[in-house]
Amino acid sequence: MNPNDHWSKSFQDWRNGKISIGSIQKQLKLFKRIGIDLDLIKSDLASLHDYLDCHLLNPRYLPISLLLEPTTWNPLEDGIQKIPLLLQHRHLLSINELLVSGTLNQILNGHLSLYGDLPPIPIGAYEAGLNKTQRQITRTNKISLLEHLATEGWDHFRRQESVATGLDRYHPTKLPAINSSVLTTKHLLLVIDGTTHQAQSLAVVGGWNDVVSCSLANMNSLPNLLRENSAEWITICHASDMLANGALHALAGQLQQTKVDTVLTCDDIIVYQLWNDGLGYEHRQYRSPVSAIRLCTRGGIGGLLTLPYDLLLKRCKFAPSYTCLEALRLDVLLQITRNPIKTTHCHQALVKHQSSQNPSIPEQGWPRERCPLSDQHLDEIGRIRSQHAKQYFGIESGLKPNPLQAGCHDLSRPTDKSSLVSILIPFRDQVELTRVCVDSIKLNAGKECTYEIVLIDNGSVEDATKEWIREAIKEDNIQCIRLDEKFNYSRLNNKARQLCRGDFLLFLNNDIKFISESVLDVLLDPFAHPKTVAVGSRLNYPDGSIQHQGVLIIPGERRCVLEPGKHLIEQEVIASLLPLRTQEEFSAASAACLMVKAERFDMVGGFDEKLAVVFNDVDLCLRLRDAGGSVVVTPHATITHYESISRGKDQVGLAWARHQRESGRLRLKHKKIYAQGDPLTSPLLHHHSTRYEPILKQVVPLRPAREEVLLTWRRPARKNDKRIPLIFAQYASNNDKPIRSDILDLLRKYRRYFYVQVVAATPSLLHHPRELTTLRSVCDGLIIRRNEGYDFGSWMTGLRFCRDLIDQRQSVLLSNDSFWGPIRPLTGMINRLANSQADVIGLTDNLMYEPHLQSAFLMFKRRAVSCPSFWQFWDNIMCWDEKRSIVKNYEVGLSVLLKENGMTLESLYSKNANGNILHAEWKSLIEDHEFPFIKVSLLRDNPHEVDIKDWKETIRRGNRRLARQIENYLEEVKRVQQDN
Repeated sequence: MNPNDHWSKSFQDWRNGKISIGSIQKQLKLFKRIGIDLDLIKSDLASLHDYLDCHLLNPRYLPISLLLEPTTWNPLEDGIQKIPLLLQHRHLLSINELLVSGTLNQILNGHLSLYGDLPPIPIGAYEAGLNKTQRQITRTNKISLLEHLATEGWDHFRRQESVATGLDRYHPTKLPAINSSVLTTKHLLLVIDGTTHQAQSLAVVGGWNDVVSCSLANMNSLPNLLRENSAEWITICHASDMLANGALHALAGQLQQTKVDTVLTCDDIIVYQLWNDGLGYEHRQYRSPVSAIRLCTRGGIGGLLTLPYDLLLKRCKFAPSYTCLEALRLDVLLQITRNPIKTTHCHQALVKHQSSQNPSIPEQGWPRERCPLSDQHLDEIGRIRSQHAKQYFGIESGLKPNPLQAGCHDLSRPTDKSSLVSILIPFRDQVELTRVCVDSIKLNAGKECTYEIVLIDNGSVEDATKEWIREAIKEDNIQCIRLDEKFNYSRLNNKARQLCRGDFLLFLNNDIKFISESVLDVLLDPFAHPKTVAVGSRLNYPDGSIQHQGVLIIPGERRCVLEPGKHLIEQEVIASLLPLRTQEEFSAASAACLMVKAERFDMVGGFDEKLAVVFNDVDLCLRLRDAGGSVVVTPHATITHYESISRGKDQVGLAWARHQRESGRLRLKHKKIYAQGDPLTSPLLHHHSTRYEPILKQVVPLRPAREEVLLTWRRPARKNDKRIPLIFAQYASNNDKPIRSDILDLLRKYRRYFYVQVVAATPSLLHHPRELTTLRSVCDGLIIRRNEGYDFGSWMTGLRFCRDLIDQRQSVLLSNDSFWGPIRPLTGMINRLANSQADVIGLTDNLMYEPHLQSAFLMFKRRAVSCPSFWQFWDNIMCWDEKRSIVKNYEVGLSVLLKENGMTLESLYSKNANGNILHAEWKSLIEDHEFPFIKVSLLRDNPHEVDIKDWKETIRRGNRRLARQIENYLEEVKRVQQDN
């Protein structure tokens, strides 16, 4: 009998009194291991429950005692704390009413908090975000998620320890105290709905000397109040707010960096308090600058609003009254931003506000928090948006309520049958995919929308494909262009665009399927706003999880973009994120389904054909934005993208190398945004999180790196020796020989040109006197130390040891044992070093993280070694948990530091390379650019499966002995791996 049938029979037998409850309990506890269908369990258990929703009847969520015996369930026995529960839910006369009152159902769905200081997280979202440590606690203690939340989870949360994604962000946050600074402009604080005393108190705390107060019920008095209190800037807050000490100085500091006509916003902390006796919790918001599109669709203003005084007084007309501060802020901003104006944001939380008295829609929130606005508030916000839409867009129906989020609206473009959408679909065979795509367009494009389809056949060879094309183009609105050339997404679409007659171009992958109705109308809706130039859509994988919903630019990291929502399938989590529920403005969107105004596409020159496969869509969107447009992504179309969930991320072979090149071109073309960060998202959000989670824990070093010197030796000085010191960092693990034979050869050759100081983080050398003697014979100085701080710890030690020599020669060179070489004589490299006029010279560069020189070989000349910051850098080398932190803080950080100090940097063998060019382009570097080295990790590990089959012949042509040494080393490594 299969597990489902066995469960059904057992359940019915138990209900009929034929078997004991123990058998059913065991099956529920082990249902996943046994293989019982969860939906079947929920369906059967639903017959026992009148007070819980069916989707909650999950053995992982709830105690077995509650699932099987709800009428006799005792919350106390399953960890529910009586006093905190009753203190929060004062309508309950007894803890035993928790279930029958419907309160537990609301708690589990995230509409109510379990306890007063615990956020109202849905139990499904709690499960999805629970971290490994807490998950192990549930398994070890054999408890359900409700039991964990009520006990262990609550305890850890109150101690501000990590519990679960989506819960940890609610830890209490202190408002900062900002040091006073000299104010060069006059700022006025406008306090809404407060007494004079309340306004003055807020002004004192925040640092304002000038303050006025005004009631939302009497806005007619505001213009006169403003005229009586002239200023350059005005900041608006609510009387119930709590301001950071010196908040004005943070705002003033931000405004010093910008021009006069600027709108400034800041982060905020929402305080949720059900009762007036201290019970409640806080929610730190991570906001970003307001934009014209976002004001129309979702607002999200939140914190303090600072405006130019003249703009507020001259450009704004106030309604006689407003129901809430959010409505006033929205009305003011929609008027001020009607004409182009700069917006900026202070990423400090400078205000705490009570959700009940000064409500605003949070960037992230569980069901109870999502809409703190009353029906009266919502009606007024709707009227304000509609009024401005009519005036701004010139159309009656420019906006409509967003069905996913109360208080938000959707741009709505009236039907215009004169508009034509040209749909471009590139493909090569895969006829069934393309057929499904085209058929879905015919079915779900929308009856009111006129479109044409331009098929782009990129060299199909299968008869079935050719036959389908012949049939497809018989329809009047379908044509096909054949391009027999290497796949280049950008070039294919640029060429096909010449055949398009439409006002709008819809770039579409052939593995796309329209599921919902009127998809083209949904994509056209955001074009109701005159700034919109491109529209993308939420795309789902076949399993329903999100494949794409917008692109964020990620500066200073290995990855250059992030796609929020990617792979999320839990509806509670998706619904908690405001940017995923609205027509949201993003910096870019995927061209798997991207609609663009044809004239704007042409104006920016179409796709960049040097971005053949990846990032061509991101580049296009960034250029469209640079030209003054906005990119919007809608959540309202249901579209499946059949891109495989298990598809790799171009991590191996030629695809990886191409990905490195194309991401480098993206970084290079858009230096400004990669230097400053994405203007539409907070830099305080984690660059790996697709859930808009903040960086809650900064990566910090373990301790200062110590020299840990075990032995020093220096050869007697040569007479008239003018060689530049070269500090060579060497390391060998306990499983390796103390020093490779090829290193000895390399050091001999280095000594002809440089004073070679070896710093060996290899204590085992002390136990190998022969190797130690040989090493001394090929260098001028030797330090043996314990390994701390990787190569940077060794370079630190060597620089200190050779400081007198460096001061004499006014130059120093740092290198390490990560290269095999030289493959050819070093004279070519030496000549390049001598001819360079740069202050800092490297062999290769890298755009990843930030533009920098790779550290395996760096020469610092007079200006660099005379710079105090150079030596301060080396005095502060730390030990870190991860090697990535070493790269970011030291390899990248050193280049950034020296550039900030006015140094010129040059790479001798690459220019604007991205990623690990020493792997991706190893053969071209050696053969085309006369690079004298090959990376050890390439031949030993080859993590990206680069084609290295002819490495031996390539190296042998320049250095036969080196080729043999490498071959012997690799064979030894292989033997050790096999033995282990």
